[in-house]
Amino acid sequence: SGYRYRDMFLSGNIYLGGTGSANALSDYEEGTVTSISDGSGGGLTYSLYHGRYRKIGDIVNYELDFQFPTTSDTSQNTVTCLPFNPAVHGSGTIGYTTYNAGISVLALDTSNNIKFYNLAGSGLANNNLSNVRFLINFTYQTNA
Repeated sequence: SGYRYRDMFLSGNIYLGGTGSANALSDYEEGTVTSISDGSGGGLTYSLYHGRYRKIGDIVNYELDFQFPTTSDTSQNTVTCLPFNPAVHGSGTIGYTTYNAGISVLALDTSNNIKFYNLAGSGLANNNLSNVRFLINFTYQTNA
């Protein structure tokens, strides 16, 4: 077979770079996103195409492909979707969007919400994002 170790099953931790507790890789989780919700109070229902996450220790990598509904609601956009609350503020990368201007996506508090902003730093209303599709990626630190 050519493999030195083919299958490994551990009852404890894996230690990387040392044997102290700070070097223990004791937490690994991955999963899919099955729903996202509107945190703006606008009553929106998003189209979710794909979502997944991987948590290693306190670092979360998160991918989401979704679309805002057609809306005239003027509440500031707030999408409740992160699988773990961030420990600090974070920003994401927008890999694809149908939005026709510069835009950024941020997690500005320690809740599981993200918000979209124009490049001047102003929050966008839901109606600014009406029928817009996003493929985003976040990597952030969590206390979970």
